[in-house]
Amino acid sequence: MKPLIVAVAVLLLLAGCSASAVAESTPTPSATPTPEFATENQVASVIAGYGPDWREMMDGAIGCRGEWTFNPGSIPGYTCWLAEQTMSVTAETAVRDLAELKIPPSMAGIVADTTGVLQGIVDVKVKTICGEGEAPIESDECNKALGSLNFYYVILDGKLDAWAPYL
Repeated sequence: MKPLIVAVAVLLLLAGCSASAVAESTPTPSATPTPEFATENQVASVIAGYGPDWREMMDGAIGCRGEWTFNPGSIPGYTCWLAEQTMSVTAETAVRDLAELKIPPSMAGIVADTTGVLQGIVDVKVKTICGEGEAPIESDECNKALGSLNFYYVILDGKLDAWAPYL
């Protein structure tokens, strides 16, 4: 019986010596707060990405139109016509990119004004009306579309100037 008592005593001693496992508390990482709005730099980067090409195209639009009118089939004329078509595509892309951002209140006005003009350029649908050939087709409808683009280009030029503090 003595060996049994010794065995029980050893068991009790061992049980008493072993500390119960204390659950270590690991701090739960706090979620990084998502910014409520895009930064001004993020918003301005959309315009900065396209602005120089838009300005170059707009500055040369009248000369380009003379190029494809008086030198049909010329490489400079075709290049100019492609630039007009590209302007519509990049305007649409910029409108989409800006719409995907949560615009800060400080920039709501300038973004709305700019996207309104860019959407106007897209809505002209110059490729649909004037074709995708080496030069725009000769038609009254195409001439009106090109005139509308000139109107939007003049307005857009001023809107791009307003972005200067952000760029």
